[in-house]
Amino acid sequence: MKILVSGATGATRRLIVSKAIANGDAIVALVRSKAKAADIAGAELVEGDARDAAALTRAISGCDAVISSTSRIVVGRSAIAATG
Repeated sequence: MKILVSGATGATRRLIVSKAIANGDAIVALVRSKAKAADIAGAELVEGDARDAAALTRAISGCDAVISSTSRIVVGRSAIAATG
């Protein structure tokens, strides 16, 4: 499964990423800074902000699932509410 994880540099999300990779999942990590995420081994890093529609579009392309701890992301006039 290919999974997008937004904000993958946070401590909890790093654990999610490492466990998913260990389970054989492909991870796309949406990060604000590739430099801060350089130690996330095995993930495809996409630099961008979760509030940027273009960055989200790039990151989510081809993904089967999304993991985000953000309860609400506002992009322009639309809101994408995370469900858990």
